[in-house]
Amino acid sequence: MKTKFLFFLFASLLLFNQIAVAQQGCSPGSNISYLETVNLLAKLSNGGSLFGPGPGVVNKIPPAVAQGPSTVFAAGLWLGAFDETGNLKIAAASYNTIDDYTVGPLNPFTGQLADTICWHWNRLFRVTGDQIAAHLADFKDNGLIDNPIQAIYGWPGKGNSHFQNIYFWTSFGLFFSEAPFHDADGNGLYDPDKGDYPVVRLPNSTEIVPAQIVWHVFNDVGLPHDEWAGSPWVWKYK
Repeated sequence: MKTKFLFFLFASLLLFNQIAVAQQGCSPGSNISYLETVNLLAKLSNGGSLFGPGPGVVNKIPPAVAQGPSTVFAAGLWLGAFDETGNLKIAAASYNTIDDYTVGPLNPFTGQLADTICWHWNRLFRVTGDQIAAHLADFKDNGLIDNPIQAIYGWPGKGNSHFQNIYFWTSFGLFFSEAPFHDADGNGLYDPDKGDYPVVRLPNSTEIVPAQIVWHVFNDVGLPHDEWAGSPWVWKYK
């Protein structure tokens, strides 16, 4: 039997910096996606909370059983540390609907939200291994993509010129996007017309194509930290 691996990949453009950042008006993520196998259905949300709780079948074995044991009841991302001057930086998510996170990427040069309309990023990007296989077969046929697959052409890979036609225009330009992809021509930009496709990149730079990939991006700058009252984390290039 061929074993299929599932990977949940999220990117959160959050790193330390010693600058004060004004809270900007955004909203918590409110969309969900799922990782599915024959025996597992795991719900993913786009604001720091993972796997539930909430309506619907979550983390059930088998998934057809609406009530029963769950592998994981709920989980949430907690990030905290002290900066060089001893100030506590913390962002966290709990079981309820109040999170310290909001959707969207940060501009790594300013530490501010990359898009003024951050609500555009209230989505999760999902692609399957079967879709990637079909994309590669299409390209191998004649070196052209005759049947574009929206999940692949809308992947938020760096420099994807198709993104704004499928989803929205972004001032961020996907120039700093961390959504991983196989770069067939090695130019550093995501271009599915040239055979690029989404992947999961392991810490040793190995690329794999799992059964499903879900990617989304969120930050802790766009909302007050009502959950834990900590200061936001900010990422800036130095």
